[in-house]
Amino acid sequence: MLATIIGPISASFNSFSFLSWVTTTLPIGASVSQPLSGHLTDIFGRKSGLMLSLFVFAIGTLLCGLAPKIWVFLLGRVVQGLGGGAIGPITAFIETDLVPIKKRALIEGIGNIVYGVTLALGGVYGGAVQKAIGWKWAFLVQVPVIFLDIAWVFMLPIPRIKNNMASKRQADFIGMGILLLIIILFQFGMNTGGTTFSWASTPVLTSLLLAAVFLVAFIYWEFCKATVPFIPIRQLMQRTVASAQLSAFFANIGNYSLIYYTPIYLQVLGYSTDQSGLRFIPLALCFALGSFVTGFLVERNARYYYVNLPVQAFSILGSVLLCTMRLSTPPWALFVYLGLYGVGSGGAYVTRLMGVLNSVDSKRRVVVQAASFTIRNTGTTLGLTVASAIFQHLSVHQLQTLFRGQPGLLQNIGNDFEALQELHGSEKHSAIMIYLDATRGVLFMAMAAIVVAALASVCMQNTLLTDDPNEVSSGE
Repeated sequence: MLATIIGPISASFNSFSFLSWVTTTLPIGASVSQPLSGHLTDIFGRKSGLMLSLFVFAIGTLLCGLAPKIWVFLLGRVVQGLGGGAIGPITAFIETDLVPIKKRALIEGIGNIVYGVTLALGGVYGGAVQKAIGWKWAFLVQVPVIFLDIAWVFMLPIPRIKNNMASKRQADFIGMGILLLIIILFQFGMNTGGTTFSWASTPVLTSLLLAAVFLVAFIYWEFCKATVPFIPIRQLMQRTVASAQLSAFFANIGNYSLIYYTPIYLQVLGYSTDQSGLRFIPLALCFALGSFVTGFLVERNARYYYVNLPVQAFSILGSVLLCTMRLSTPPWALFVYLGLYGVGSGGAYVTRLMGVLNSVDSKRRVVVQAASFTIRNTGTTLGLTVASAIFQHLSVHQLQTLFRGQPGLLQNIGNDFEALQELHGSEKHSAIMIYLDATRGVLFMAMAAIVVAALASVCMQNTLLTDDPNEVSSGE
């Protein structure tokens, strides 16, 4: 939904320079709640944790819909992240509690059918509501639906799983705080470099240098000092777990860059928000199809390694084809490109998950899953930050040169893509080409990340699915 209406949101606040913050404030909030979700639900129960997360998400959604200023909207996105960031992990914990690992791949595939359908509806919904009554209602309409969801969860017979480790675990607030500092400092440096400040300026260099220093401190703390680290580095160093997590990290960098910047590409060409949303239906439905077929094959063969290879190939093929888009590309091509990518990304989600779950014992699966969500979320945040920096770097200076002496027009174009259609002649063509080249730069970065993700996944072991990792047999 947000991907199709992010342009109008930025335009309404005259703050297109805040594009990266609009996309990354939710992952920043999720960086707080995800690592704590396993610990808190072990103590208070999965149902209570899920209901609380949905309630917080509803409050954040309401803030976004009522926001009179950009800072209120960003606050709402952070609150959304605090609640929404925990929904996925807690749902995964419930599945882990109740579903044997040999059945988990198929269950995950079925669940991703629902995810794929709602992903398709989200793009169409966001674009249609924006066109009809404005983007704020795209958030406000969701609030009563979320409260219905809370009522539904309340009625579900979710059993409470006893965990003897719960009383011994302590939240790693120091590690969480260091990770947040790294993300914020890195994001500040990448977002302001080349726009608000020069890349060689003191604020940019200082923030990036501090981010690097805190990264070293974070690794040291988690590996050597933390009693119960929320990123359990030692457990993540197992070959398959490490490969799957590294793959997921880079996959999220590529995935979310594609999802957010492909609609921008389309809107620069003159497509409306609802037209952009329609073009994401193949990606969503093929994501569901790829996930279900992969889950079926993994359950049937009780192995995931060889199923992983073709789905990774589909991801790479789709991302490469997206990078070939030009003004002369026929309209139908984007449906095919996004569909191919959807098949691969949906299938790869299942194979990576099964690799992780099959490589750790049942007592530690919740801890590792919480870390997995945090790692993927960090990839999303850093990916969108880098994507925004690439987009701004490739567009801002060229637009300033093109519209030299026309500051009012430059500001209008910089804040609203629809204003491009009001230009004429060579100025219009040049401005469109600048934005298309900037978007293509993001797509190339995304493709590179997806290739790295695929290569990392190849390092997973070819093991037989089992509920007891001590009985795992290698096919190598």
